[in-house]
Amino acid sequence: MKIRKLFSVFLFFLMLGSTSSLMAQTMSDPQVLEYVKEGIKQGKEQKQIASELARKGVTKEQAIRVKELYEKQNNVNTSKSTGTDVNESRLREEMKENTSDMLEDQPTTQDLAREDQVFGRNIFNTRNLTFEPSVNLATPSDYR
Repeated sequence: MKIRKLFSVFLFFLMLGSTSSLMAQTMSDPQVLEYVKEGIKQGKEQKQIASELARKGVTKEQAIRVKELYEKQNNVNTSKSTGTDVNESRLREEMKENTSDMLEDQPTTQDLAREDQVFGRNIFNTRNLTFEPSVNLATPSDYR
């Protein structure tokens, strides 16, 4: 009887603890948005933030709503700010130019294929391959 009572009390506290964790896992849209902003400030990657939010109980639909809300806030903030947009666009153009330079330095697939070939292998690929000496050889002056 005493064990049964202890077991029921233990079960009650266990159920109480699990319901409070479920309630704590639901986050409102502003809370999620604030969490995302903090994560970006800390330098976290988008995948890491998304996995942390999924662990906290954020659904896909809520994540999409928060993403739209975040984009709306960024569009409003960029139209209000002056001067920084010009610098950002200039930096983006420079970055695009630098990436094209980096792509030019990369070896092409033809270059990589040439590196993999054995030296002298292509000598035997000609159609008119003969082992006869060339007739156009110069004759030595002391030849009889």
